[in-house]
Amino acid sequence: MKNMAKSSGAILGGLIMAGVLALVANSQPEGKKFILNVDPGISEAIKWNAPSFRTTDFFATVNLRSRDCVQLIFHTGARVKATATTGISIADPAGLLEWLAKDRCLVTLGVGKDIQTRRAAFEAIVREWIRWV
Repeated sequence: MKNMAKSSGAILGGLIMAGVLALVANSQPEGKKFILNVDPGISEAIKWNAPSFRTTDFFATVNLRSRDCVQLIFHTGARVKATATTGISIADPAGLLEWLAKDRCLVTLGVGKDIQTRRAAFEAIVREWIRWV
């Protein structure tokens, strides 16, 4: 019975993640495309139960808690790095970054036309950020 419960939980977890991926793919395709097109070394996967992006390590995760706009959390991966104390310097002339820690920030792309308007600034941030990962 215990194994059956584990198996049912895994199936349910898989179905939930499939639903999350479908939701993100259908509702936030712009942000996803923008990241993937910045550099050929960027790929996507599920990490921390959310769609995430990586080069040599994960650096951005879709903020699934945001219900009214597209947001991503930029970070330097799963392990603590020196940047946790030294910080990261990223140019942000468009004001898209909200720093949550010295090496982690929230990037808000907005909704609809806002996303397209902020594309160039967002892509510049991604290019700079992946240098720190």
